[in-house]
Amino acid sequence: MIKIFTLLENNYSYIIENRSGVFIIDPGESDKIISYLKSKNLIPNYILLTHHHIDHVGGLEDILEKYKNCVIIDSHTNKEILKTLKIEMLLTPGHTEDSCCYYFKEEGGIFTGDTLFTGICGRIMDGKSYKEMFKSLNRLKALPRETKLYPGHEYIQHSIDFMEKLSLDPGYYKKLSLMNMPSTNSTIGLEIDNNLFMTSNFDKFAYYRRLKG
Repeated sequence: MIKIFTLLENNYSYIIENRSGVFIIDPGESDKIISYLKSKNLIPNYILLTHHHIDHVGGLEDILEKYKNCVIIDSHTNKEILKTLKIEMLLTPGHTEDSCCYYFKEEGGIFTGDTLFTGICGRIMDGKSYKEMFKSLNRLKALPRETKLYPGHEYIQHSIDFMEKLSLDPGYYKKLSLMNMPSTNSTIGLEIDNNLFMTSNFDKFAYYRRLKG
């Protein structure tokens, strides 16, 4: 089961319950998450961080204060530990040096933080390069097409605006925008088909990324 939280201005955070435990992904703030855990009598076992930015870790201290046995997992965690939890970590440097994504095979979902959004990709920071981000997006493209996308932000309007700026038809994203929490209703396959940044041409990717700013 996947519970989606909208936090701060446009952040997404998630709680996943499965046979391996209770997982929190990117707790940008704590109040909604702790309230939900209390209401369901849940004790989180793991907190998964996609990168270090404050809007993704801002609630970490409060959650750890209340749930002291909760284990933090990030890009530095031994991948063998994740195998026992039936999670695959994909290292995806580009937005930051420590960016990573988490693939929950049983749930059929990829949690991408600020690497991939619905319709666009993350900004390149921490001295990373276009080539690194391009390679990271290619890692995501290797997942099954039906894999559900769970990004770190609701940026669908950014995607629509960017495509319209290029005089391209953002029809798919306009349809999604009519749904509740639209950015959590796409898949890897649909992003390959519609997201300009998922192109297989590096020069095109670099052009779009420079233009997006």
